[in-house]
Amino acid sequence: MTEEIKFLDRLNDVHEFPCEFIFKVIGDNSPEFVTTCVQGAVNVLGPNTKVDVTTRESSKGNHVSVTLTVSIESAELVLKVFAILQGIEGVKYVL
Repeated sequence: MTEEIKFLDRLNDVHEFPCEFIFKVIGDNSPEFVTTCVQGAVNVLGPNTKVDVTTRESSKGNHVSVTLTVSIESAELVLKVFAILQGIEGVKYVL
């Protein structure tokens, strides 16, 4: 069983789709970073997707935590959003 299949199975065990899902992205602190994170989720989930966004700067201001809360239809879409978010320039972590 591949890691992706294990992760999909785990997501389906823990969540009942469709559901609200939270993505947290930590990366370089810039206005472009936040916008790019939101746009990445919208590119996967569709232009009518409502994305609730909260941000929090690190104590030194070098990094920002971006929390995206979205309604998501399936575990497969969760993986697609994760993949897009991980590919954004300046990303340190995706949770």
